[in-house]
Amino acid sequence: MEHQPERVHTPGITGNPWTATNSSDQTWYFDPTTTDTSEGLYAQIIWSPVPGRIRYYFPNTSNANLWSLADTGYDTTGKTFGPIPANPCDTSDTATIPYGPYGPRGWQDEYCEWSVTRNAQGQIVRIDFTCENPEYWNTLWMVSPQRVVELYRSTLDKPQIALEDLYLRDATGNPVIDASTGRPTYNPLNKWNSGTNSTASAGGAMHLTSTPNTLQTEIGLGSTATTPRTSGNANPNTLICCAQYGQIGRNSDPHIGQSVNLTVTPPNPAIPSAKATLANPPGLYIQNPNFGRITAPGNVDPAPSGPSSAASSR
Repeated sequence: MEHQPERVHTPGITGNPWTATNSSDQTWYFDPTTTDTSEGLYAQIIWSPVPGRIRYYFPNTSNANLWSLADTGYDTTGKTFGPIPANPCDTSDTATIPYGPYGPRGWQDEYCEWSVTRNAQGQIVRIDFTCENPEYWNTLWMVSPQRVVELYRSTLDKPQIALEDLYLRDATGNPVIDASTGRPTYNPLNKWNSGTNSTASAGGAMHLTSTPNTLQTEIGLGSTATTPRTSGNANPNTLICCAQYGQIGRNSDPHIGQSVNLTVTPPNPAIPSAKATLANPPGLYIQNPNFGRITAPGNVDPAPSGPSSAASSR
């Protein structure tokens, strides 16, 4: 997140329909393509990728079941998520809905997803994390499908991946042709980028797939969070219920929105207000993992050494 002094006056993204109807123009979100950002400052916003809504809605869940639900969508007894409030911002509303988002790993909704590889004994031998947006992969596919399949093979270490495996297909199994390129359309939920279990025949995590984990959502959140609110910004959940830019209970949306809003309307009057935008290119980045709590077989240090240590995640 990059922010600019108050002097910038550039209209921002409208946001979702609720915001368009009930909010004024987002003039605190500036356009970096038409604004001098040489004096801008970068503000890092960090959160945990573990789905926060699991603990938020099921506070009595044990750690073992929490990790199992986050990994597989099922707890250690094979039960999946229970229903949740339809409107968590209104405690008087007793209506419920099924837990979401949907999808092969839709519950991993913190802009980070992963897939686990196990050996024949059920031991974890590899975990692929990703926070890359599907839009970038679709764009690369439109330029070079061959480059996409090469990256799939090298990143997942699966040379058996075929170009045809990545095609979007219709109900009869035929490739869907992209009218703009004349070639088969990319399937973001292809079998090598689906689910949380990675094997030699399917599974893996190349890019985000959960419905909220998109570039569109990130830009909408970043822009809508710049609007000053009458609720104030002291409480992240109160703020997100007022602004409607994401889901309460996540580690990401409430924290990101509050962090951005504090930049625009700092509670300390001695700190000047600032306008904000997403850094270019927009994206999410995994920090170097902390391997201090991980024990590898044979007492091997699981942390790579030297400058390549960040290569353990994408």
